Amino acid sequence: MKIVLKWGLYILLALIASMCLLVFWLAKTESGLNWLVHRLPQVNEVRGLTGDLSAFSFEVLHLDLGTGHVTVRNGKLQWEPTALRHRQILIGTIEATEVAIALQPVQQKTPFKPWQGISIPATIQVQHAHIQNLTLRDIQSSQSGLEIDGIKAQVQVENNQLRLAKLEIDGLMGNAKNQVDITGTVDLRARSRGPVDLQTQLQWQLGEHQLRTHGRLHGQWQKLALSQTVTSPLQTTISGQIEDLLSTAIRWESQLQSQSIPGQSLLGKPVALQPGKLNFEGSFQPDKGLAGLTATLRGSALGGNEMLSFWALDADLAYAQDQLTVQHLKLKQQGNESPMTAQVSGSVSQLSQGMQNSIVALQGNIEDATWPLLEASPILTANANFKLTGRYGEYALLTNARGDLQSRPMQADLNVLLGIDRIRVNQARFSSGQTIAEVEGELGQTLALNWRLTAPDLNDVFPQLHGQIISQGKVSGNQQSPIIDASLDAQALSLGDLAIGSLNAEAQASPYDPNAPLQIMLDLGGLQSNGQMLAQQLTISVVGTSARHTMDLDGTLTPNRDLSINGTGGFNASTWSGRFNTVQLTDPRLRDWQLQAPMVVTLDQSQVSVSNTCFVNGGQSVCGAFSRSPASTNANAELRDLQLANLNRFIMLYDLRASGVANGELQLTQRGAGTTAQISGQLRSDNAIISWETLNDEQLETESLAFESITLSVEQQTSLSVRADIELENSDGGHLKLDVARPFGSSDFESAPIEGSTTLTIADLSVMPPSLLNDINLNGQLGVDAIIAGTLAEPTIDVTADIDDAVARVHQLGLNLKNINLKARSDGSPQIRLTGGMQSGEGQLDFDGVIDVQQLKQPTIKLTLRGQDLQLANTNDLLAVGDVNIQTQISSALVDVSGDILISQAELDFKVPESAVLASDDVILEGEDSLRTRSKQRLDLVIDLGPKTHFQAQGLDATLAGKLRVYQRPNGIVRGEGQINLRNGRYQAYGQDLAIDQGKLVFTGGSIDDPTLDIRAQKTVNDMTAGVAVSGRARSPRLNLYSTPTMPDQDILSVLIFDKPVTSLGSQDGITLLRIANSLRGDGQSQSMIEKTTDKIQQTLGLTDLALDVNGNSPTIQAGKQLSSKFYVGYGYGLLDATQSLILKYQLNDAWSIKADVGADSGADLRYQIER
Repeated sequence: MKIVLKWGLYILLALIASMCLLVFWLAKTESGLNWLVHRLPQVNEVRGLTGDLSAFSFEVLHLDLGTGHVTVRNGKLQWEPTALRHRQILIGTIEATEVAIALQPVQQKTPFKPWQGISIPATIQVQHAHIQNLTLRDIQSSQSGLEIDGIKAQVQVENNQLRLAKLEIDGLMGNAKNQVDITGTVDLRARSRGPVDLQTQLQWQLGEHQLRTHGRLHGQWQKLALSQTVTSPLQTTISGQIEDLLSTAIRWESQLQSQSIPGQSLLGKPVALQPGKLNFEGSFQPDKGLAGLTATLRGSALGGNEMLSFWALDADLAYAQDQLTVQHLKLKQQGNESPMTAQVSGSVSQLSQGMQNSIVALQGNIEDATWPLLEASPILTANANFKLTGRYGEYALLTNARGDLQSRPMQADLNVLLGIDRIRVNQARFSSGQTIAEVEGELGQTLALNWRLTAPDLNDVFPQLHGQIISQGKVSGNQQSPIIDASLDAQALSLGDLAIGSLNAEAQASPYDPNAPLQIMLDLGGLQSNGQMLAQQLTISVVGTSARHTMDLDGTLTPNRDLSINGTGGFNASTWSGRFNTVQLTDPRLRDWQLQAPMVVTLDQSQVSVSNTCFVNGGQSVCGAFSRSPASTNANAELRDLQLANLNRFIMLYDLRASGVANGELQLTQRGAGTTAQISGQLRSDNAIISWETLNDEQLETESLAFESITLSVEQQTSLSVRADIELENSDGGHLKLDVARPFGSSDFESAPIEGSTTLTIADLSVMPPSLLNDINLNGQLGVDAIIAGTLAEPTIDVTADIDDAVARVHQLGLNLKNINLKARSDGSPQIRLTGGMQSGEGQLDFDGVIDVQQLKQPTIKLTLRGQDLQLANTNDLLAVGDVNIQTQISSALVDVSGDILISQAELDFKVPESAVLASDDVILEGEDSLRTRSKQRLDLVIDLGPKTHFQAQGLDATLAGKLRVYQRPNGIVRGEGQINLRNGRYQAYGQDLAIDQGKLVFTGGSIDDPTLDIRAQKTVNDMTAGVAVSGRARSPRLNLYSTPTMPDQDILSVLIFDKPVTSLGSQDGITLLRIANSLRGDGQSQSMIEKTTDKIQQTLGLTDLALDVNGNSPTIQAGKQLSSKFYVGYGYGLLDATQSLILKYQLNDAWSIKADVGADSGADLRYQIER
């Protein structure tokens, strides 16, 4: 027995020893860890596993969970397995660089059961968890349903209480700026009185703005209180309570309250937004789905931002019995004089059966819609109505809008059927002015869409565009192979400085079918930029198929300058490759530029390449190559003996010419995205000359500015270095040195420290071309010395710059400015102080200001100009002296000018030659429109004409007096407020001298060129006073005649012109009066006056007939007298060419007559007439 016990004890000890060895092997060896992990049923694959059970890492771990799979990469776990015996799970570190979860979709719905909580019979502690790149998706889809850049956590579970010391979730929905932070405690057993206390912070990117909130959810599971505060972009609070969250009948009530936002400004007016409140309450039975939802949303709230305007929301929505009812949903714009309002009402029913079974019946309207929203003078104002009805897949959308676009009537109508996989456009029509656009047809699996655009004046729709276009086309085929046929005919197109005389285009293409015919034809005529002709005629053709086509361009740029390009190309999938065999520019002055060898170009979505290409012209050459792909970017360029005369075409705008040669090269290499580009570039020109012509003593002379050398160099390795030097004659010149501590293209380039200096010395400013100074001849000396530091985003400048004892001749105003002194100083701050003055006439102008370069890309200039007795103009047409007090602020976005101008003395004598033809209101001079629309400007000037402003123009001689406020808001028209009076005025017309009895122009805030007129001019003859009264707006004035005593209009006009009534006129005076009456056009009054005057003269002279024919190109007066029953004599007089004719007619009998015309074209007729 003892032996049995002994051996039993030995065996037991052996088993214990074996178990200890097994546990040690599993827990403390890498081989034991591998054996254990591979025996777990959920593990499908593990790679790169190292360590032991308490601390291990792996490269890839793939788990099969039955309902999906999980892939973890670069994982790491450190924990204490021995703590399990104390019912503790102690995790020191858990990390992974990527976790991808793919789950099977739920196949069948299970009855809803509220969460019953969980009971964890252990203590769990995670000191550090960091999971990166977490994705969650449906296993049947390649698209991620949830993306998270990273999760950091510090968690503890003890006595079924979850304590979150830290839970940070970054990069939600794939946006790195989205972040959620949660801390607090939660009772995991979900007892009704179990405590919940969570604090949250949220940062969410909304376009260019960030939504920032913080709040708290606390209480017990049976009743939770919610509070949330939104701090950006608006101050808003959300508060409420949720009852029975873990039951089958959840109830809640909450409020969203927006706070007041004082101090905002819209259109220059202060706006104080008042608080708003939205109440959201209801109940939900989760087991019934949407059918178990009852909710209401009522109240108002305010929202918006200073860039898009502010809005007030007024809502009354209810959801009950499976129907969403919109009693009203109203948005109203805040701060505008005519605020835009949008309203929606109606219902959406049967939502519980899925959106595909819902029934929609919504309607609404928009009133006083404007665009742009915040402009004082918007280009679009409209009212609109819409209606959306039907079921999913069969929606009908009806919309109509009426309003004004560019001050022209606009209307738009839309009738569309929206299907699941098709859109049927029954009608889509837009019109404004004479512009009409129409679309009809169907888009779906089968394509049949037609359009037509007719725009006699594009300015009806686009404020900066002019010209006429007719375009039509169709889209046919199917989604896999659409076919596009289109044509366009345009005339007199212009956009800013760019103008095209004519443009005709036709295209037929099937983008997705490589073998379908491809044909594009384009004819372009009169291409100009800034008034300079770039191309008189261009013809471009692309013919073939998408896979293989030829390309030809032939054009005449200017007389004797031709351009020819020829090549072939084709698409292969999404890649286009082409070979240009010929590129030739023929110019008799500069000789011919042409390709030295064929140029090969390859384009696709991810890369671009242009083979090494050289354009040569005699000894000149311009060469370069370029390639870009995800792996690298390479570019190089080289100039050899490039004649600067090639630039004359561009600088002749400033009446300048260049001569000399330039040489240079550029190299750029970048290895992959995110790496630093290596850049090296040099440019040098020696003995360059800029020349121009000036008029001295009516003799045209050539002047020039000689450059001994011009050099520019750019180098970049790990930082950017720029050097520039200009050497002029007489030791004048300039130098620039700039070093940036970061490479161009780096993410922190803007904040990189900079160090640099610049100098500029010009001993005699008269060597500068006047055209560069707006035709101002400037004499004097300039010196600049500056040191640059800080960063590119916030530079600091220590600058000393002076213009001393300069004089200037301003040709356009006839001014000779003297004693010009300007000083610019800064002491290392980003603000440069400007001070100085000049003399104009007998007056002195002083100015003081600041150039702010804190934002280097958008510097601002603030100037104050003050002066008295300044000569403001001194030309043959205008002499003006006055005082000024003007403030200006200039930036890239806005030019702001305000202040006062007092005219102490002025003589305005505008003489228009008799042969001159004045442009009508609808004529826009070349370049005028681009100047009006190129930059935004704000203007607010008060002009006091003073007591000595004398005006002469086209017969008017008067003294002007009054004050006028001239102002303009950004993108708005120039407006006027005030009144100008005409005093001691006289008006000469048709050899007569009329006294201006009263005259005033009243500006009431409308367009500056459309004041209200109130002018009366009269003369007294014997005991008769006759006069003309002009009233109404300047664009459509009304002209009325008056007299004392009262006389007919034709007698008043006769007295004004001939000092006697019509009954006292001779025949020649009567004809003259008819011509004058015809010239008095305005408001339809001319024709009636002509008829009355003609009748009166006919009666006075005893004529049988008298007629004035002003139609056609040769207006005439015809008068005739029936001398007897058979004999008639007539006389005709041409008003423009003074031709005369005599008409004789004699009736032989009832059927035969003789007619003879004697004049420039004489002749005679014998006529036979049959009466029926």
